[in-house]
Amino acid sequence: MRKLLLILTLATSSLLAQSFNFIKEFGNFKESSALSVTQGYNIYVSDTDKNEIYKFDNSGRQISSIGGYGWDIEAFDEPIDIFATPLNIYVTDKNNNRIQIFDRELNFLSLFKTHENEAQEFSFSYPTCAAISTNGDLLILDSDNSRILKYDLNGNYLQQIGNYDAGSYKLNDPVKFSISRDGRIFVLDGNEIFVFDQFGTGISKIRISEDVNNISIYDFNLTLTSDKKIFTIDLRNVANGFVEFNPAEITDNEIITDSAFINDKLFILTSKRILEYSVKK
Repeated sequence: MRKLLLILTLATSSLLAQSFNFIKEFGNFKESSALSVTQGYNIYVSDTDKNEIYKFDNSGRQISSIGGYGWDIEAFDEPIDIFATPLNIYVTDKNNNRIQIFDRELNFLSLFKTHENEAQEFSFSYPTCAAISTNGDLLILDSDNSRILKYDLNGNYLQQIGNYDAGSYKLNDPVKFSISRDGRIFVLDGNEIFVFDQFGTGISKIRISEDVNNISIYDFNLTLTSDKKIFTIDLRNVANGFVEFNPAEITDNEIITDSAFINDKLFILTSKRILEYSVKK
């Protein structure tokens, strides 16, 4: 199979094709880790220090929150990732070894976890990412076994992705994954992004020469974050390369932890707040 190879430090030819204009900042976090944004610009954020989840509206106003440390429902032990659909919110409750599911107003609906007596093939522990695929399946990054597990929405196991029998596409130290509009799964693993098709078959790799800590995809806008920079690329036209953005608003005492490039807006989550930008092409 053809390997796609892109080097971030060389892919700056389209820098002038986009401009990012600062709009506002909002939120006050202690140690945020992830955000997820819906098409209507409802914004959900997880704070791993406070073990809390927040919802903001499109004006930046906080309208609800849940959480606190614990193992009961609506409590968390390191809610490291969050994924929002128009109806439901999926919170990766890492140290409780489960995914908690809420409605869009953060009312508890259900939780999903596997059990110690289940076969290792079907079970996960210390999950670090979860998302719903374009086919409606639940994908979970099982950090304890460096693989992604796929389940249907009834909790039935479907398959493993990137496990030991994936050959050159075996995952080594996956951090997070995200899913494009056409169903491809992009997994950040060390200095590479492993790309799988919707059936879990490895199809390409992207080598990255910067230290990045997160990946997100909204439609076809793939965004990588490093501590102080953003790198974004249009997956429909990868030949243009990555656009690099170094936000002047990032202070010395905060780092970028996540981002969302959706429609004509870029939301940057730092460890302390959210920065919102308009994007012009």
